[in-house]
Amino acid sequence: MQAAGILLIACLQLAGADFPFRNVTLSWNARVEDLVSRLTLPDVMFQMAKGGAGPQGGPAPGIPRLGIDPWAWNTECLRGDSGAGVATGFPQSIGLAAAFR
Repeated sequence: MQAAGILLIACLQLAGADFPFRNVTLSWNARVEDLVSRLTLPDVMFQMAKGGAGPQGGPAPGIPRLGIDPWAWNTECLRGDSGAGVATGFPQSIGLAAAFR
């Protein structure tokens, strides 16, 4: 019985179901509501104040208790998120438009 419980916990962690907001089978709204309900006021303040460009730049701090790593919300994704490491890069929109001229 104990082994079955351990196996269930391992499967839930592999599926990202340790928190409902990580459960991809739930609706987008349900996931957002769950995540926002778990954030504290300081969490929200630091997420909004950090992560962008300027004097307060740098990545927004992670939230370890929720398994959220630090991240930067100021990256522009018009051409792909080049700061994300291994990521898809898209051509500039003006260059793409010129290809069809």
